[in-house]
Amino acid sequence: TATRGDIGRTAGLFDLYFLKQPGGGAFDVIIDGQRVETVQSAADERGSGYATYRVQDAPHTFEVRVQGDGPVRLFGVAAERETPGVIVDTLGINGARARYHLVWDDAMYREHLRRRQADLVVIAYGTNESGDELPIHRYENQLRQVVGRVREVAPGASCLLIGPSDRPIRQGDTFVDRPRTAALIESQHRVALENGCGFFDLVALSGGPLSMVDWVAMTPSYGAGDYVHYTRRGYQRVAEVLLQAMMEGFE
Repeated sequence: TATRGDIGRTAGLFDLYFLKQPGGGAFDVIIDGQRVETVQSAADERGSGYATYRVQDAPHTFEVRVQGDGPVRLFGVAAERETPGVIVDTLGINGARARYHLVWDDAMYREHLRRRQADLVVIAYGTNESGDELPIHRYENQLRQVVGRVREVAPGASCLLIGPSDRPIRQGDTFVDRPRTAALIESQHRVALENGCGFFDLVALSGGPLSMVDWVAMTPSYGAGDYVHYTRRGYQRVAEVLLQAMMEGFE
């Protein structure tokens, strides 16, 4: 559990996700320095495995040590508390595109998403795709499949699409707009409406096309020097506006 800040300092539940597979190895689960279980990941068929531990709501250490008798693949651990609050699962992958969802193991994807019992699923892609050459109609069809599967697996969850940020094209000492960004925003907005999802437009938030140039020039800067990403201060501002938008009308 966290040793700094106000969030995550205690936990009362650890839910470990791992892969069951033929020839899988064993691993020890150690909580607060004490081994509590040896888990066998070997199975006749490949699939998801889980190991859940309820502990006193307090600071803890949680360790996994492989025994070396076969391959072990861990997907992650959810550390939670059984008190009212907000749980955020962030599954960010550098350089990812929305279509990557379609090449992940379908059965495992569905099982994991269902197990998390999400109240809100946020799909935030587009900035990387703004530099791709994939035809927009193919992009939109793939995004429609991604969102459709989420709606199918978690029909009771709200959904939100977050569009690409402004990503201007540098031409010498000047910048020009990247037309593909607007096309991606239109596609995402259509897919969001079709599926009953919210849509959050980052380009509109920042001030429209070429606004990233202004965000970089600000003092202190809200945009990073690559004219693609935000600074920490910029990301914090985006988060504040997003939270405010989500909380409108919420009692």
